[in-house]
Amino acid sequence: MKVILTLLCLGAIACGRSTVTPSSEGVIGQVRSLAVSAVSSVDRLGVTEICQALLQKETIASSLLNTTHQFSTSQTNCDGSTQSAEASTVTIQQDGANLVFKRPNNATFLFPEIETTRSGALAEVCASVTNLSSPIVSETEALFFTTSAISSDDCVPRAAEKCILLERGFVSGTTARVHTREWLRIVTDNTQGRIGFVNFRRKVSRSFCPDNQVISQSATLK
Repeated sequence: MKVILTLLCLGAIACGRSTVTPSSEGVIGQVRSLAVSAVSSVDRLGVTEICQALLQKETIASSLLNTTHQFSTSQTNCDGSTQSAEASTVTIQQDGANLVFKRPNNATFLFPEIETTRSGALAEVCASVTNLSSPIVSETEALFFTTSAISSDDCVPRAAEKCILLERGFVSGTTARVHTREWLRIVTDNTQGRIGFVNFRRKVSRSFCPDNQVISQSATLK
């Protein structure tokens, strides 16, 4: 999901361009080539930082159980209407081998799965970190990614934090049609005490919407 136009020139990085135009939901539905390219050194470094931060979080996973965290969440529906923003209080719980965010009384949280190198949206990227190329292609889906070709309108990186954009598409022959874009900002330094946590996340998806419509969901860690 994340790298602009078919990973065209790897999000403009391979072409030597450093500017990135603001993204739009119009990218949903675009058809991308599945031609695999090695990622830029900047993207490789960014992915490595993120995955190392997730690994550090995993080493202290037991101490995170039952801790409480607060998010501000919002959602825009298929028709463009916006649901009221709300504050969500969650605790970290064990779910099989994975960690999840749970709200009181099991109320639904927009992004319940906690990101690790083994589960969640970043698992495929982290599993490929030693031999990184894009897209990562399975039988039915392709995953495009970048940590550099991201508009500041979508995700603003801050000190000790790193943004990553994921774009997923359904595979058909030698191409993939994008159905989801997702921006995540991960704490990569322990100065905040939350290394490996995703403190901002926004997902734009076709979901079950009619053609030319999408839903947008976001959550910001307080």
